[in-house]
Amino acid sequence: MAKVKKENLRLFLLPLILLMLIISTFFLLLRPIKKRLDESAKMLAQKKAKLAEMKKEISGYPEVKKELARLKVRANFYENYLPREEMLPSFFSKLTKIADETGVKYSSLKPLKEKEGAVSAALYEEKKFELRLICGFHQLGYFINRLERMNRFVEVKELRINRGKDIFNENVRLLISLYLLRGPLHK
Repeated sequence: MAKVKKENLRLFLLPLILLMLIISTFFLLLRPIKKRLDESAKMLAQKKAKLAEMKKEISGYPEVKKELARLKVRANFYENYLPREEMLPSFFSKLTKIADETGVKYSSLKPLKEKEGAVSAALYEEKKFELRLICGFHQLGYFINRLERMNRFVEVKELRINRGKDIFNENVRLLISLYLLRGPLHK
């Protein structure tokens, strides 16, 4: 009977030792590996989320590119309407052409001093000019109409009409503002 107990004990001890080896292997080897695997899986999920976010941003790139192109077109449009100071001679030649086409005669054109009316902003500055004209009412109307339809930001600030020799030769004092671009709107 002692021999049977010893043999039962051996049969019982062998599985117990194997069980202990399996448990110790799990805790010593497999558990740290599982922990690293879980951390790697978490990091992979974060990377996948970031990748999906980046793909979403990249998919919006063509729309952003179109928007940028649209904004550049608008900037060019306003850059043309806001000439630089070096383009003033071109403006005055167009002004002279309009006067000739509408039958208006200049008696004088002079810039007003800075303190008399220049307004400045970050992107543009306002230059004021006094025009003295000799013309009739209809000619003046055509002249102002053409002036304000120019492809420049031109504003008629003041208009004074004094009686001339006759209705076709009135003395007109016109104050206009021209807006000039300080620098480029885009690069």
